[in-house]
Amino acid sequence: MATTVPAPAPPSSTQELITPEALQQLVALRAAHPRPMRPAVECIARTVYHEAANQALRGQLAVAQVIVNRAKSGSFPKSVCAVVSQPGQFSQAPVTVARGTARPWDVAVAISTIAQEGRVAQVAPGALFFHADYVRPYWTQTHQRIAQIGDHIFYR
Repeated sequence: MATTVPAPAPPSSTQELITPEALQQLVALRAAHPRPMRPAVECIARTVYHEAANQALRGQLAVAQVIVNRAKSGSFPKSVCAVVSQPGQFSQAPVTVARGTARPWDVAVAISTIAQEGRVAQVAPGALFFHADYVRPYWTQTHQRIAQIGDHIFYR
């Protein structure tokens, strides 16, 4: 049975397309000057860390934006923490940062903050779903493929 999920609104005029270099600079800035972490940012960061820490920054941002898109879609829970807590959707393992390995976590937090702020245009516009390229979930036939970024394929 196909499920129809409305796509999020297109980027507003306040969102800017971002080059990989500019994203790298923005992440470095956010990671170097962290703000107090809101629960929503922590929920997204935990998911980005587990699902995409091995991906380039654009891939990590796309995963974070999927979570934000779901929360805004009206077809998923309204909070990003509820979205990432849905059974079977995302990794829910706790994040334990060992001494000397904080960089991937700091990047995940920075990426999550950037996605939550919504000032950067979407990397995979309107994406609500993604999967690793080595699997083929049953639902891929009922959703529109919109991008492949690194090892992940994104759909709306």
